[in-house]
Amino acid sequence: MKKALLVIFFFAVIVGCSSSSTFSDSAKVLQVDSPSTFHKPVSMRVAWYPYENKKLIETGTDTYELIADSTGGGLTPVILLETKDGGEPIRLDMNIDNELLGKLLKHSLMTEEPITRPFKNYFENTKCSTCHPSAIEIDE
Repeated sequence: MKKALLVIFFFAVIVGCSSSSTFSDSAKVLQVDSPSTFHKPVSMRVAWYPYENKKLIETGTDTYELIADSTGGGLTPVILLETKDGGEPIRLDMNIDNELLGKLLKHSLMTEEPITRPFKNYFENTKCSTCHPSAIEIDE
């Protein structure tokens, strides 16, 4: 039984690996020693912001107040993304989804637009086609 499974496995590997692939006779070769231009940089760093714990208490009908909690406070890390044009930095929680963080960084770098909230509007309003060379196909 083991031999039969082993034979089937090797057959599947051989068939899967031997499928024909397309071959292109041209390739882009980067000249990494001499970039012709750069996009605006985006700075990313971690800032530590102080916080204090607060409690929400009801002070009347439909009225509430925040009061200091006896547990104190501390420091919490926040990701800061800044552009060199001096705009307002965007603050991101450390628990931001990695895929979203990568998409925000890449989109900001490529479009040269500072990140704004809500992120859905940011992605809809900043298009690569606004600054992208027309000769290069983009996937939006």
